[in-house]
Amino acid sequence: MSSQPGRNDLENELAALRKSLAHDASAAGSDARTLTDWRYHFRAHPWLLCGGALCLGWLLVPRHVRGNATELGNQAAAQPVDASAMVTQPLVRTLVKLGAGYVARQSLDYLAHAGRTFLDERSRKRAQNTPRAPAKSGEEGLL
Repeated sequence: MSSQPGRNDLENELAALRKSLAHDASAAGSDARTLTDWRYHFRAHPWLLCGGALCLGWLLVPRHVRGNATELGNQAAAQPVDASAMVTQPLVRTLVKLGAGYVARQSLDYLAHAGRTFLDERSRKRAQNTPRAPAKSGEEGLL
């Protein structure tokens, strides 16, 4: 009889440990979803992300040739102008940039979704692999 209270305490501790592990696994999945959500980060730090976007834009946009404005105007006037090239080149460039942006966004969305799915499956497998407490039966433990 003296071993019964110790056994019950041990069973209670193990049950509490299993419950906390299940809670930790679901919290880890929730944290992973939060880490991949750019909207959460933008709401938390809008000025930081805007500043980062500004710096990235400044680095990516090519710098124009610097020179005297009249000198550049004279050079432009001396070169023959093809009107069809003036219209199609910027249009094609714009369409390519739009397409590349769309592909980049879709790729990031896919990667975020795949990461969430992977983490959800991983936490689900861990929850399934945790040992379950044996069913309590009234008189079996006394034998």
